[in-house]
Amino acid sequence: MSLVKDAPHNEITYNVIGAAMAVHNELGPGHREEVYHNALALKMIQEPFSLAIESEYQLPVYNSDGNLLYVYRPDFSVENTVLVEIKAHHQPLNTDEVAQVLDYFAASDFQVALLINFGRPRLDWQRLFPPEYIQARRKRRMQPKESSAQMVLERMLTHIRLSGSHPLTPKKIIQIAVMNDRLSSFYIFPANRRKISIQQLIAAYLVIPLGPVGFPENWQDTPLWK
Repeated sequence: MSLVKDAPHNEITYNVIGAAMAVHNELGPGHREEVYHNALALKMIQEPFSLAIESEYQLPVYNSDGNLLYVYRPDFSVENTVLVEIKAHHQPLNTDEVAQVLDYFAASDFQVALLINFGRPRLDWQRLFPPEYIQARRKRRMQPKESSAQMVLERMLTHIRLSGSHPLTPKKIIQIAVMNDRLSSFYIFPANRRKISIQQLIAAYLVIPLGPVGFPENWQDTPLWK
């Protein structure tokens, strides 16, 4: 299978596939999935690939009340832009496994994923993209009215200032803002536009202390907000 021209994150997917081929050449088919997972994790961070990865990446799903419903765990997030799900069986990749990756798209803002099967005599892989119905939902989800988000944040921070404290965390602030925009789920990662807008709103209300909300000192430097 060849790469699609002008598809998102071509260079990263090219390197992931190269690392997977190197693992398959070394180990061949027949091992457990965990063996390939560990081998691929080691291979991707080494030269010439030198990829930043996160193993068993978490994709939480919340309902409109902010309750955690489920956490998807794809094998890897690579460079925070490409999801990777691996398999290790003799059969070709099937529609159930593709559907599993579509679940990941529904729970995130990722634009591309790789589904890789190490169990075949020749490495079997597919590059997948969010289908139109998921993209349409994302557009609705990512177009909240800024005035609405600003009112939510202003009311919340004012309440915190008056009450003195409140058991909220930075993630909960985002969830509340999302819920007030009638969105059912939300995921934070560095390039997320919603997170950037919340940072800007917080910067506009510097007189209101954020410590009681759960923001640690130097919160801007933590991985969640970079």
